[in-house]
Amino acid sequence: DSTKPKSETCNPVSDTVEGQKALLEATSIIRDLTLALNRVYENIRDVQGTRRLNADLSKNFKERVETFQHCRNTVKKTFNTVSEACSLFGIDNPEDIIPYVDAPEVSANSSINNENALQLKVEREILLKKIAEVDSELLRYREVLTSALWELNDSMYPVSK
Repeated sequence: DSTKPKSETCNPVSDTVEGQKALLEATSIIRDLTLALNRVYENIRDVQGTRRLNADLSKNFKERVETFQHCRNTVKKTFNTVSEACSLFGIDNPEDIIPYVDAPEVSANSSINNENALQLKVEREILLKKIAEVDSELLRYREVLTSALWELNDSMYPVSK
């Protein structure tokens, strides 16, 4: 949208999710309208039934068309956001980054042998060990604090025998 300020950044991933939802909703709207029109067509000889169906169809038609237009605008926005992100990151073919279900699996050997990946794995292991140490220390502090609170409670409100 040209009305949006440029400072507001768009997230291509969340926009893609919204675009997929909009496509599903638009498909549902098209299906509903097609079924309603088909019912009108099948009941063309039943004059009273046709009038009733036409009234129902026209009552919801405007709302459904407006919702469909909103879905269409969402899909356009999604396309523009993803297109901008691809050009920003130098991706020539957006299909290369979309994980399709039937796509062949990419071999992970090339990334495992990468020096940066190995270094990141080592750093990750070191950080996980540090996190475990801090976590156990926090548990000890919690035990000490709980014990101190119980002692404070006992000294403030002694149990008379």
